[in-house]
Amino acid sequence: MKWLVPSTVLAMLCVAAPVPGHAQDATLVNPDQMKWAPADVIPGVESVVLSGDPAKQQPFILESRWPAGSKIGPHWHSNTEHIIIISGTGTVGMSDNFDLQKGMPITTGGFIEMPAKMHHWFVAQSPVVMLIVGDGPFDITFINPEDDPRKKTVR
Repeated sequence: MKWLVPSTVLAMLCVAAPVPGHAQDATLVNPDQMKWAPADVIPGVESVVLSGDPAKQQPFILESRWPAGSKIGPHWHSNTEHIIIISGTGTVGMSDNFDLQKGMPITTGGFIEMPAKMHHWFVAQSPVVMLIVGDGPFDITFINPEDDPRKKTVR
């Protein structure tokens, strides 16, 4: 009799479990199918949108590849940013100025979570591939306007 409740609960969970999505709802992308584009805020960096639309108010997933030495100056985002380092090593810091001595190396498999409005920067110590997950709209506000390549004029 004491097994009646657990087996009944298990049966109810099995009936209430979500049904897997249909094949037309799935997204399957191999690397050779990815449409990489230059990142307008980080010279030399390329990104691809894997899911969602970072410009809209919805969840998104980006993959980004950084050449060694590429960096983004101190900045913040309106929403929390989650990053997984797929390959390579970079240094991340939480401050208004670059200071590699105060940054933390993040290696392959490492995870970064930057709360909304946290001031931070990143430097790729080697070629880096990262996965960026968040809720849109995805924005970047530079602490020092002169660090923003979108505002630089060509002379």
